[in-house]
Amino acid sequence: MKRVDLISSIIVMAVAIFFLYQTFGFPATGTDSETGPEFIPRIFSTLLMILGIILFIKSFITKEEAPTTKVKMIALTIGILFVYLLLINFLGYYSSTILFVLVLLLITNIRKIAFLITVPIMVALFIFVFFENLLTVPIPTGILF
Repeated sequence: MKRVDLISSIIVMAVAIFFLYQTFGFPATGTDSETGPEFIPRIFSTLLMILGIILFIKSFITKEEAPTTKVKMIALTIGILFVYLLLINFLGYYSSTILFVLVLLLITNIRKIAFLITVPIMVALFIFVFFENLLTVPIPTGILF
């Protein structure tokens, strides 16, 4: 049994249950034939729950332990994620997202300058076009943008 996978799967399932529960507080759209604001978060929460269950089962099937470098990388990524979440309200969503993606690329040893410039900007651009323009979801702004 991989202890790290077991603990991670329990955390993932708990997060999925929390977010799924939160979707029941979203406002109703008025008719049953329309999808409301809860639709996509419920799908993602359900998918997250399924992935947590798969990881839970896998933790009992697999025998070897994860190398400590992977555990350190996961801990570092979680730490960076918390910093990212704190920076969203201060710097703004797009600035924080570009910085977050850039840092993740750097810690995964990606060093091509073109890739380091293009990917974070494309991620922010996709979020802008899809969420802010097409779905008209308000995105938090901060000092920068």
